[in-house]
Amino acid sequence: MVKTQKKYECNGTLIKNDDIQAIGETLDVLTSNNGGKLTPTIVVKEASKKNSVLHEYFEWDNTKAAKQWRIQQARNIIAGVAEVVIIKTKPSIKRSFFSVTENGQKNYVTLRKAITTKSHRKELLSKIRNHLVNTTELMDLLLEHEN
Repeated sequence: MVKTQKKYECNGTLIKNDDIQAIGETLDVLTSNNGGKLTPTIVVKEASKKNSVLHEYFEWDNTKAAKQWRIQQARNIIAGVAEVVIIKTKPSIKRSFFSVTENGQKNYVTLRKAITTKSHRKELLSKIRNHLVNTTELMDLLLEHEN
């Protein structure tokens, strides 16, 4: 069997294109070195090494990191709030807030605003289409290996 090198690409993250290959390879090595498992704790431990390609992607100033963590917790809270909406006479639970770009800034808007604002609808439909394409391709890959 010929082993080919994996080619990594950014997937909507803040990783610089110049770093993505080295980061992907580092994560592969970490996975191999940890019995085929990768956890955030393992990644942080590797990133804490100043010579690691991951190092610059973390905030090492504890005061700043604490503030960033609280902002992430706020994002989790916002994303975790849902509401009951009636769709074709049936109640359905849907997210209450959606992340959109307004005037070059990321913001959250209500479900109603997301539906009624053309630019938000367009942005969210694009995100959903991308997600569906990626999910369908992943499903095909998984089904291919199911047999």
